[in-house]
Amino acid sequence: MTLGGKEGLENLADGFKFDIITTSAEHPIEGTLKDVFIDPDLVLQHNLFERGVTFDASSPGHIIITKRPRTAQPHLKALSEGAVGGQAFLNMGSDLVAGDGIASAVHASEDVGFSLYSALSYGHSRYDTGSHVDLDVLSFLLGGAYGTDVSSGRLTIGAFFEFGDGEYDSYNDFSGRAAVHGSGDTKYVGGGIMGRADIMKSDTGVSYAEFSARAGRAETEFTSNEYKLSRRDLSSSYYGFHAGIGRVFNLTDSTSLDLFGKWLYTRQGA
Repeated sequence: MTLGGKEGLENLADGFKFDIITTSAEHPIEGTLKDVFIDPDLVLQHNLFERGVTFDASSPGHIIITKRPRTAQPHLKALSEGAVGGQAFLNMGSDLVAGDGIASAVHASEDVGFSLYSALSYGHSRYDTGSHVDLDVLSFLLGGAYGTDVSSGRLTIGAFFEFGDGEYDSYNDFSGRAAVHGSGDTKYVGGGIMGRADIMKSDTGVSYAEFSARAGRAETEFTSNEYKLSRRDLSSSYYGFHAGIGRVFNLTDSTSLDLFGKWLYTRQGA
């Protein structure tokens, strides 16, 4: 027996039931549900969604079909792992700007006024997402900064170009299903501005306030051979900010203690 007619089935309301076979006790149904063939048109491509119908042969002499909503297959969660890896990478770029980036700008322009500065970070990270994502990434920024003395201390402002490139592996386990291993490349390109004010400088230390703003474009590729997930490319814009305050305490001529609080925000478009 073949069940077909995509248009007719799709027009039925979810939950609608109808008896496709009814027989008397003298003529029982022979065979099992494995003999029922569902028209491939009723199943979306790439095996991404559950079939849209269920069968019930528990009542003697009846086979009842029920129209139900198509629901996403559990293994589709693997597709989101690429997006998680890309977002995590953008957050690492924000850490670079708010940390070594501003520190490098302040140091480079300390005595000469205007100067070029740069910062670089590279590393491996693992993010637990219910499953997990492993990231190997490189982040780099290059910019120009200008520092000048003001009545309250010293002011440093600058602009920068940022770039990041990396790759990731994702691993998902599903109950009763084969595990899904995904992998891909992730990168971002953008730019921004930054500033820092050093105030209340004394022999014991200096207080400061800082900020940065950044924006750009991020791309993440997801590839997997399991479940015919094939390849998906994600591309979106991003922007972010950070603000912070702190106090550097001079402990000795060569040792200091930096106490600070920073707020970082990054948003990636859909």
